[in-house]
Amino acid sequence: MKFFIAFLILISSGPALAEIAGAIDTVKLINNNSQVFIHGWACQKGRTDSIDVHLYSGAPAGSSDATIIRGAKANIKAADAGDINKVCKAYSEYRRFSLVLTESQWREHGGRKLYVHGIDSNGPNTTITNSGSFTIPERKVIGHIDPVHFDTNHNNFIVSGWACLTYSSEQPMVELGIGSKTIRSVVASRNSEDAVARACNTPSGSAHRFSFELPRYYMHDYQYQNIEVRGSLSGARATLNNSYRWQVPFMGDIPPLSDPESSYDSLPAGCPVGENVTSLSTDKLYCRMSSGQSINTQVKLSGRLFSNLVLDCNNGTLTKQLVIESYKQSENVYSVPENIVIKNCTIPSIRIIGMGKNGQSKDVVESSRLGVEHVKRVRDSAPHGIVFDNITIAANEETPFYIGPGVHYVTMQNSHFTGKSKNVVLYLDVDSYRNSFLNNIFETDTTNIVEIANTVKVYDKSRELVAIDGSSFNIFRGNYFAYLEAGGIYLYRNCGEGGAVRYSSPSFNLIENNRFYYNHYDGDKPGIFIGSRQGPTLLVLDCSADNVGNPPLAGSVTSNRDQAMYNVVRNNKFKKEVRIINNDNNNQTYGNTLY
Repeated sequence: MKFFIAFLILISSGPALAEIAGAIDTVKLINNNSQVFIHGWACQKGRTDSIDVHLYSGAPAGSSDATIIRGAKANIKAADAGDINKVCKAYSEYRRFSLVLTESQWREHGGRKLYVHGIDSNGPNTTITNSGSFTIPERKVIGHIDPVHFDTNHNNFIVSGWACLTYSSEQPMVELGIGSKTIRSVVASRNSEDAVARACNTPSGSAHRFSFELPRYYMHDYQYQNIEVRGSLSGARATLNNSYRWQVPFMGDIPPLSDPESSYDSLPAGCPVGENVTSLSTDKLYCRMSSGQSINTQVKLSGRLFSNLVLDCNNGTLTKQLVIESYKQSENVYSVPENIVIKNCTIPSIRIIGMGKNGQSKDVVESSRLGVEHVKRVRDSAPHGIVFDNITIAANEETPFYIGPGVHYVTMQNSHFTGKSKNVVLYLDVDSYRNSFLNNIFETDTTNIVEIANTVKVYDKSRELVAIDGSSFNIFRGNYFAYLEAGGIYLYRNCGEGGAVRYSSPSFNLIENNRFYYNHYDGDKPGIFIGSRQGPTLLVLDCSADNVGNPPLAGSVTSNRDQAMYNVVRNNKFKKEVRIINNDNNNQTYGNTLY
């Protein structure tokens, strides 16, 4: 009977379960802090074959907080195989494992505990030693606001500090909020101290600082309100340390601002002048200059901060070029001004630009080579919704009015172009569209006269009054054009200069009810010329610089011709002779007569 019981117990118990053994040894960053490396060893006691391991974050497998990340096999040769095999109770040189988290896995699981399970062929998949002892480094935005202060002249209010994405040399965008409004943003890209690099876990010399320099007159409306700074990058966002600790102080009476050349008369309080600012919207600003006032420093409206601005010069003068521009905040991200009204001003020239200063700028060229989506990119980054009313543009040799790539919904009306230009009067660059020119007088002299032997006069490098270069859906109505010796309105598309691929063509433009005044000129330059270049055939140009084959060929890569089509020229009046050249039968010209 005793023998039977012993035999029954032996049969019921079967073979003993093999135990999982192992340990996580190392968790560190590799490849310039772009990946997390996890190293350790694992085995099933009494067995020589390599086992699988599974990596979890948050908690061990089976817990509601556990998330599996990935698996691997513990089959890497171990330099310390002798010590490991003593624990594993079976000999094998291949017991170690390595697990690498990609950047996306790191972002998803950063800040969570690590757990590694050995996969048992017979029994429970237990965790190995040091599971739960290591934490995946967390990539997060952190930062600090320094005590706020004025500059040495007490003209600018300074909000500065540092911000970073931990374990990364990438530079986050920081936004300044005051009260309930976000008023500006910059990239945290200024030089910073080693102490900041240590806090960010980045190499010594990394640049993480930022500074907002806010004109005192602009801050007057924000006094006593709390200051907040937020940082963001790659989906990570955070409010920086010391937000809400500081307030905008009392600004007192706003002193006049001084110009380095003592020639600056400030606009009324709240009017932004001479700033190259970075962004962000504000309430509608109505700025009215004193009657006849002159502003002797450049007025530059840069970024969204200047959206919804009405600037009434009150028959005053801006003595330097007016610039309205988008501000590049980061790669493919622009702060764009919109809904601006400028009226009752005398200005020497106006320049409106978005992605680049012209159609051959570096960013424009690079974007154009990525495919036809470039047209949307360049338009999305460009200023729009801008009205000029009762403007006198008194040119002093430079181009009086330049509308850059992608700029749209600009209206110039009831205005007068005069003076002398060495270039065109109005230049509409590639991908600009839906701009309107209504009831204006164009009397700017664009001829460049050279005398030969004091008797013969020739026109050297003279330009037409209006260049529509790859711009579409524009309206010219009710305008008066004089000084036509070098031509009137020319529609064309540059064929490749500068390496930019030009996808848009000078098409769907409407030119109607305008007057073209020829008095003493008897040459052959037309008042309207549709398709004025047609590649290198009529003008010596380098049309090969945009020859790229990837992305697929399109636009000016496939054709050097102007592609000026579907334009309508109608009911225009000409003094002396109707002078229109149309190089494409898809355009309509009718009702154009003498007066």
